Amino acid sequence: MKKLNPQHQKGATLLELLIAVSMGLFLTASILQILTQIKVNHRLEDSLSEVQENGRFALAEITSSLRYRGFTSCYRPDDNLNETEDSESEIYRHTITNYMLATNTPFDSFPVSALRGYSTNIAGTWSPSPTDTDILAVKNNTNFIIKPGSDIIAVAHVSRNFMPLSSSMVVETDDPVVAENSIGLEQDDYAFITNCDIAATFVVTNSPATSGSAIISHSTVSNNSGSFGNAFLEKSEIRKFYYHTYFIGDSGRTNQLGDTIHSLFRWQFGDVDPTEIVEGVEHMKILYGETLDNGTVRYISPDQHTIVMKNVNSIQVGILMQSTQNALTKEDTKTYELPGESIGINTDITHEQDKRLRKAFVTTVSLRNQS
Repeated sequence: MKKLNPQHQKGATLLELLIAVSMGLFLTASILQILTQIKVNHRLEDSLSEVQENGRFALAEITSSLRYRGFTSCYRPDDNLNETEDSESEIYRHTITNYMLATNTPFDSFPVSALRGYSTNIAGTWSPSPTDTDILAVKNNTNFIIKPGSDIIAVAHVSRNFMPLSSSMVVETDDPVVAENSIGLEQDDYAFITNCDIAATFVVTNSPATSGSAIISHSTVSNNSGSFGNAFLEKSEIRKFYYHTYFIGDSGRTNQLGDTIHSLFRWQFGDVDPTEIVEGVEHMKILYGETLDNGTVRYISPDQHTIVMKNVNSIQVGILMQSTQNALTKEDTKTYELPGESIGINTDITHEQDKRLRKAFVTTVSLRNQS
């Protein structure tokens, strides 16, 4: 058996070990750098997707409501009253007399008045200063905090879906009856009944049946009067009355670093608390396209001029979206353009100084002519 000669056995030299360790460290660092960049890119892609999806959703919510500003459903007298589909181009048919029965009445002159707009400065001061009880209910509500420097818009309309009366009322104080509560009216909902000449906005004071024939009560518990001002006939329409106020507010949540998450909220008149629509909306700015007597259109903010809202036929809506979590490698110092306002870190209205991703969304909404 051949024996190994220890003198002929050689190991790695110190230099070779150092080179091997260095190469290993270099490869490890390169892999870690690649993994870190992948993580950064993934976080950025997720944040971009979040911002784009939420931004589109927020604008769709606002614009869909604005497009039906003052919608009452009524056709011209020669049109079929019980038509189930409303023509987009025939929203405003003719003037109707609307009796406001509700004790807490929104938009006293609806449908002539169906739009209101307000701006706030960084101190939270509203302009113009609200005087109507419905808007004051939003301004003074301590259940939510409206973001200073952002705009507020309120719009009223009725639902597209309706249910016809299944029988005629005998006297003006009768409760209307429908074959089925197909639009899901509940107690304390605001409702709108009309024959397209006369209408009444009232609060539902009972819990209408959810199947079969349903009585829609309107007692003086929540209404100023028990009289509709008219005994509505069979096939007159009952619709839900919507009065939505949109604003940006504190969601009450923070991200992992403790940064405040703001959201778009919608408050339905008569509700205690608003509904959070979508998170990540940092600012909202709005310009109103008012048609002047000479036919020209000027886009103005409610804190600049007194706007005749019934002459507003288009609106520019802009929102600044932000990701909920940090996505950038350094603080965002960009300036973003919203209608009538630049928002940066050194502008009159500022965005927060953090590493969250931001994107501005702007759209112009055509409204139905009410003039």
